[in-house]
Amino acid sequence: MSLKKILWKYDPHKDGRCDIKIYVYQKGKQRHYSTGLAVLPKEWDERNGIVKRSHPNHKVYNTRIRKLYLELEEHFFSGGNFDNFGQEEQKASLLSFCEEVLQRADNGQYNLAEGTLKGYRGLLRRMKEYCQFYGLQDIYFEDIDMAFYRKFSDYLTTHAGCGLPGLGKHIKITKRLMNMGLEEKLHSNLSHRDPAFKQPRMKASSKIYLTTDEIDQLEQLDLSSQPNMERERDRFLLAYWFVMRFSDVCRVKREWLFNLQGKQFLRYTSTKTKVEATLPIKASALALMGKHLYDFSFSGNVQGNRELKTIAAMAGINTPTSQDGKSGPKSMFVTTHTARRSAATNLYLEGVSLKMIGDLGGWKDLQSLRTYLRASGLDTAQVAVDLDFFS
Repeated sequence: MSLKKILWKYDPHKDGRCDIKIYVYQKGKQRHYSTGLAVLPKEWDERNGIVKRSHPNHKVYNTRIRKLYLELEEHFFSGGNFDNFGQEEQKASLLSFCEEVLQRADNGQYNLAEGTLKGYRGLLRRMKEYCQFYGLQDIYFEDIDMAFYRKFSDYLTTHAGCGLPGLGKHIKITKRLMNMGLEEKLHSNLSHRDPAFKQPRMKASSKIYLTTDEIDQLEQLDLSSQPNMERERDRFLLAYWFVMRFSDVCRVKREWLFNLQGKQFLRYTSTKTKVEATLPIKASALALMGKHLYDFSFSGNVQGNRELKTIAAMAGINTPTSQDGKSGPKSMFVTTHTARRSAATNLYLEGVSLKMIGDLGGWKDLQSLRTYLRASGLDTAQVAVDLDFFS
């Protein structure tokens, strides 16, 4: 009997990588066993049957290759044959694979945004907490089925305090890891492709938004004697006029501006979604950027949220309001993100199409925008009253 680690160059992947296999010859029969790993030919040491040090994950890969090699060697030397190998095969760990994906990303093998990596880390942390809560040692690829979906979803919402957005992100990343595992031949479980194994549909937003009159109240508030408050208010207004996320308004720079046919525009790529958005610039926004020398990175989200509540109260935005089961003056619920939500909602109430709002705000899909808008039935009715249909 003989075994050999080989690089299968006969059927390379589209990116040029080739599968690593272990060749076994016994009693006139031969078979190739896949390790589930693939590298470029230049990363393979053919003489020693190992992945070269030039590969960022050579230690992890060589450990997995040697593990399978030793299992095959023990199986056949113990009297096993081709037909019964793998019947007691060890289950592949989803948690270990998630850790490996994060390591690959750190090594530059995956070009993933920091927000995406944060999602992977978050899922890994929640799954480990889930294991601890239920006394599990691990979560394996083969464990992922509808029973797991329901139990994990219940844990996230009941014990981990996750809302629908958080639950949806964890389910989405779980499905992505399962698909990656399939591509690497670590499992053959297709339960995650069941139509019921899906992200929960988002409910319409219950967050507050500021009306155009309330935005005017903020703009007209004299904060000249309180420069820190003034620049926080100005950043909020800029995010409103540009329909921007907080992470993007903090990065505003002069280079984003351009002129077209005598009109000024701003073009940027969202940090979170990598979607490009282009917007016209109103004179007030241009004046604010010049006033602060295009620097809106002066404080973080937590401080901004705290100061905006005070600023909104000073502007008289104190209508009794309810949000997420809490009641109080409207100013109590104003945050940095209220700017973007208010802009999208007010554009919608002015009759701007969802497609245009999505383009201006850099939304990836209109369904997520629909759930994001915060317009009550009365708000919409007040806009509709002037339509010919109701005249």
